[in-house]
Amino acid sequence: MTVLNPRNESGDVLKTRFMGARFRDEIRTLLDRGEDVRIDFSGVGAISHSFADECFGDLFSELGADLFRERVRLAAANEGVRAVLRLVFADRRSKETV
Repeated sequence: MTVLNPRNESGDVLKTRFMGARFRDEIRTLLDRGEDVRIDFSGVGAISHSFADECFGDLFSELGADLFRERVRLAAANEGVRAVLRLVFADRRSKETV
């Protein structure tokens, strides 16, 4: 399992779709190689809905909920980050049933 930390040189706030797309592509490359990925949110103070949706929402929709949970582990996220991720995943789940 490969461990990635999304914290970047801009600081502890992850906030744009562009940043989300870059990080998603990094995760997808590892998944395509057959590696499982652990996302370590240590040092991340906040995450925007746009970053989370672009990165994790797209992967969640692409892989499906079960495979996402099996292959991508989310760790060490603070309550604010977890809240945003829950919203993104709930939104993606609701779109699957439409």
